[in-house]
Amino acid sequence: MPVTQACPTPPAPSTNTWPKAIPVPRLGELMLDQSVVAAGNTLFARGAGCDPLAKVVLTADSQIVGTTISDTAGRFEAPVQFADFRTGRRIVVATCGPTLTAPVDMVLSGSTGGNSTTYVLLLFFLLAGFLIVRFQFADGFAARRR
Repeated sequence: MPVTQACPTPPAPSTNTWPKAIPVPRLGELMLDQSVVAAGNTLFARGAGCDPLAKVVLTADSQIVGTTISDTAGRFEAPVQFADFRTGRRIVVATCGPTLTAPVDMVLSGSTGGNSTTYVLLLFFLLAGFLIVRFQFADGFAARRR
């Protein structure tokens, strides 16, 4: 007996997933909302220039990291979810008729901001304070010996 099953209707393109006010990509461009992503952060992709109503498959290192359907103008938005987290640069590829690409740098740090400058300054002032106190005690001991 043949089994007949209706094909599922593709989901409608997402409308409000883009988290930041970033310009719409130009024709043939794939944009990511972050150029650097830390473990656990959500990454979103937005592209333009796909075939209208085409299935969009997002891959990185030959692994599928997202899928969606482009709209009638060939634009799309989709979350990007990596199955594994490896530090370094990865290229996200969107296949939807044409092929669109965008790089993303993956880091282990819990922060992708400028906290490292704060730590360097803190270390500098701690070291400077240690040296000042040390030389004050050294001068005091030298004066007592005379």
